Amino acid sequence: MNACAENTTTDQYTALLDLARACIARKEYRAAGTHVREALALDPARPEALNLFGALLELNRDWNTARKYYRAALAFDPAYKPAQINLSRTLPWCLLGEIRLG
Repeated sequence: MNACAENTTTDQYTALLDLARACIARKEYRAAGTHVREALALDPARPEALNLFGALLELNRDWNTARKYYRAALAFDPAYKPAQINLSRTLPWCLLGEIRLG
């Protein structure tokens, strides 16, 4: 892929995640999920979309699957703080704190 195409993909990825976050703020979780899935299709190896999808699952009270997505985000970037915080907060002994959208 050339540099121009990479920048376009990165811009699209970022725009989709921004749209997803805006949808989450409006509690439009289905639309947010659509945007996150589109971002994952563009680049499945970046932690941001994986973490955000985990956050959506958590908002729907699916903590086990949310933790899987947080762990997947950390598999691609072990230093990605939002996923670290979300994963540790969702562990059974610590279900307190705010969800980090990254």
